[in-house]
Parts: sequence; structure tokens; C-alpha cells
Amino acid sequence: LFRSELSERYRERFKVIMVDEFQDTDKLQVAVIAALAQPGFANVCTVGDAQQSIYRFRGAKPEIMLGFEKDFPGTKRVLLGTNYRSTKEIVETSLKLIGHNKVRFEKKLEPFRGSGRPVDFRVFDNPGHEMDTVAQSIRAYHDAGYMWNEIAVLFRTGANSGLMAERLMGYNIPFQLRDVIPNLYSHWIA
Repeated sequence: LFRSELSERYRERFKVIMVDEFQDTDKLQVAVIAALAQPGFANVCTVGDAQQSIYRFRGAKPEIMLGFEKDFPGTKRVLLGTNYRSTKEIVETSLKLIGHNKVRFEKKLEPFRGSGRPVDFRVFDNPGHEMDTVAQSIRAYHDAGYMWNEIAVLFRTGANSGLMAERLMGYNIPFQLRDVIPNLYSHWIA
């Protein structure tokens, strides 16, 4: 991949290679890491979760992470077993879902936060129906005594944030968009 003198120069410059979100690497990126790390691989540290890979569409191969110990002999795997973000119900539900994956690391996770509300899983026919349901739920939480600033809607991508804003306006629910992308709803006219 690299001429040996180029690899050597970068090996001298970078003594430690740290790769975060390793589950989203592709074969070329791993080849670059291997070229920089040789010989010995003692200076490579990766962090990731093969179950959380979201970039397969651009060439990421979570399977690479599963073969890391074979590809980088002498490395050691450290599994973190405490989930600090989610409640017991969310952790248990996610482990049941992940358990259906055929090729994976075995996981045992304990929630730090204890119990919470049950997981509510729904499938919607279209985004409009989904956004109406979310807006109705927000209204119900507010009617039950929650303050508006205690309620948030999180999106993995901002694709439906405009539709959500329309629905919130339709339900007369005050909101703020935390979008970095300029949109119609942040304009003074809206």
C-alpha cells in the first residue's frame, strides 16, 4: 500500500494510532492503519461497537472489527459492560434485538441508570403519521404536567425535522430547532 520509506516516516511521527468508531471503517482505512502500525501493532487502539455501524452504504464493514484480533495479533479486547445512557428497559430490549444478529461479539450490558419507562416500539405507514403521533405524545406529556423545555425530539438524520416542525406548529406546540442547516422555520417570517 505504502512505499516502505513513507510508512516508516509516518510511523516515526505517529507513535500511537487511536481509531474511534472503528465499526465504520472500510478495508482501505484498515490497510492504512496496518501499514502505519507495523511491525508489532502494539501502538493501535480502536474503540467501537460492531452493532452500531451505520456507514455500510459508503463501504464500512463492521465485520472488520470482529476480525481485529486475528488481523492485529497480540492485541487485547476490553469489553465495557456498563451502559451509562439508557435505562434497564432500553438496554434489555436492545440486547434482545441485537441477539438476532448471527455474527457478533457476545454482549452483557448492565444499565447504570436503573429502571425507567417501557420501550414503545411502533411502525408507521408514512412520515406524516409518525410526526402526528409524536406531536400528540408531546401534547399528552405537557397535559400531564411536563414543561415544554423537558421534552425533546431527537433525529438520527435531519431529513424529517421540517415535517416535525410543521406538525408542532399545527398542534400549537412551541419548539426550537437545533439544526445547523438553515431552514425555512428559522426564518423571521415563520
